[in-house]
Amino acid sequence: MKLMIRTALIVMLGSMLSACFSFSDKTFEPVHAALERQMPELSLKKTMALSLGSTIFNLIDLVSFNDDFDFSKIDAVQIAVYEVVRSADMTDLNLEQSMRAIDDSLQWDTMVKVNEAEENVRILVGMNPRKNSLEAMTIIVLERDELVMVKIEGKLEKVIEFAMQPASGRRGVPSFI
Repeated sequence: MKLMIRTALIVMLGSMLSACFSFSDKTFEPVHAALERQMPELSLKKTMALSLGSTIFNLIDLVSFNDDFDFSKIDAVQIAVYEVVRSADMTDLNLEQSMRAIDDSLQWDTMVKVNEAEENVRILVGMNPRKNSLEAMTIIVLERDELVMVKIEGKLEKVIEFAMQPASGRRGVPSFI
């Protein structure tokens, strides 16, 4: 009987964890297509992709001894890394439309745009206009030989508030209520 219960628990845990992550970069296909459309000279080869779902963050929250941060506020994290076979200049790149193709319920805006000789960075945020809340953030870094894309979904105001706590009270740092 104990063996049967143990086996059932292992099967349940295994099926739960397999639903927690995947190795697909499907989330970024619209961005990948937009990059190639706007920069035809760019050539990419996927080297790694990982997608983590809310179940894994709920599990981390359950076993974490950190009472200061609620990991269940994070719904998903997708990461994709590509080898850049042929590089391109990302200076005039517009990614808001391709982000809407990923999630059209959000209003996407570019918050950070860095163009340097060896590196281009974009940070886009997705706001839910109905809830007036920040629900997604995408970070895109293009270097001469590598492209990295990270998308985080969830109740990001709480995540940002937690990340900013160590700087609280310093000049130029907003205080959160």
